[in-house]
Amino acid sequence: MIAYLIVSMRNEESSDYQLLIEEGEIIEEKKNTRTTNYKNGMTLLMIIMSFIPIEIPFLREIQTILTALLMCLPPPLDDSNHHSWSLIESKIMNSFGNISYSLYLIHWPIYAYWKSNLSNGDIYNWHLFIALFISITLSILSYEFFEKYVFSFKYPEMRQGKAEHLNREWSIMDIKNLKSPFCEQRVENTILGYCTHKGLDTKNGKYKLMLIGNSWAANHATLFHEECGHKANRIVQESLVNCEPLQHTESKEVCAKGLKTFEMEVAEEKPDYLFIFSRFIDIGDPMPPNVTSLDQDPIYREMKTQLDLYLKAVKNKIYLMNQIARFDLKKGGLIAKAAVEKHKLVAFDKSLVARDSKMARLRYEKLVSECSKCVLFDYKPYFFNETTQTWRFYNEQQAGLTYLTNGIHLSFHGLELIRPVIRDICNSL
Repeated sequence: MIAYLIVSMRNEESSDYQLLIEEGEIIEEKKNTRTTNYKNGMTLLMIIMSFIPIEIPFLREIQTILTALLMCLPPPLDDSNHHSWSLIESKIMNSFGNISYSLYLIHWPIYAYWKSNLSNGDIYNWHLFIALFISITLSILSYEFFEKYVFSFKYPEMRQGKAEHLNREWSIMDIKNLKSPFCEQRVENTILGYCTHKGLDTKNGKYKLMLIGNSWAANHATLFHEECGHKANRIVQESLVNCEPLQHTESKEVCAKGLKTFEMEVAEEKPDYLFIFSRFIDIGDPMPPNVTSLDQDPIYREMKTQLDLYLKAVKNKIYLMNQIARFDLKKGGLIAKAAVEKHKLVAFDKSLVARDSKMARLRYEKLVSECSKCVLFDYKPYFFNETTQTWRFYNEQQAGLTYLTNGIHLSFHGLELIRPVIRDICNSL
């Protein structure tokens, strides 16, 4: 239990994104290459000790302490700060982990029978190895044909209270969670702004990637790093609060300067690929009364002018995120209750939309249709029900666990939902 608590505290301290990161802790500057040898040596020692044909005092206690130490040791890193191989984390050891509960239940009666009838007073003999083989075989069969079958049943994984707690926690921590653990800010103690990503393979990474946008660029940063990091030797990020990189926001005077900042950073960086993650603000506004086509629309024309500036600096392609409807942040606290009660959910879904994304989507789609180096990616298939023609920002099967926070950013649950979109883009580079 103590070892578990130590590992848990280390994981909590390493990142606020621990629910999102799939393959271990954040890359750190310190190297732990020696840890691999320690772990492998301790693992082999534990295995060998079990078969030494002598009575070892306190064997169980020693095995328990060694197991705790294995848990507490940090994960091994190679010279490039990536996870290296260790015996305890190998496929064969993972397989034994899968069958461990069945083995725990099955081996004892078999061992007891051997001890009573076949041991002849010996510490071990060939009958014991046969008993071990039978135990492992039965455990594998139990796991493959019973445990997997039981695990395949989809039990309710989330209750209303738990969903409400997570929804509330994600909204409370929303701003803090915008700071990616991979992001080294130019200005210390800031969340948005300019940053470079650490932990990249600068030798084998092929591309220079750049993310720009409002807070949604920061919102995507960790997910983007996890999926595109293996392709990049450099990732640069520029995010400005409430500022769209394709059009100045009239209500925010600072965004006029923000456009110049985006232009300057892209021109200076000259990325191979540019990614624009931006939640719409003024781009979703209707066209002026006297304008009947997007070609004369002042917002669209500014977007096109701005995109042309970026195109001059980008070597390969620009990926633009299409828009989804804006969530009514005042109603986030009602979602879990509504999802559990399942009362008039279509009407409830409609009530959650604060602003429709139709105009924003039309502008983005036309913009990309006239740009040979532009690619539009879209989250709409994940959030829009074509049958009811409504947007849904929560998981009904998970008691209303939300895809968006009250800060109108993707929650951890929402980021995992759209992960395949980013993964497919990164794999295509």
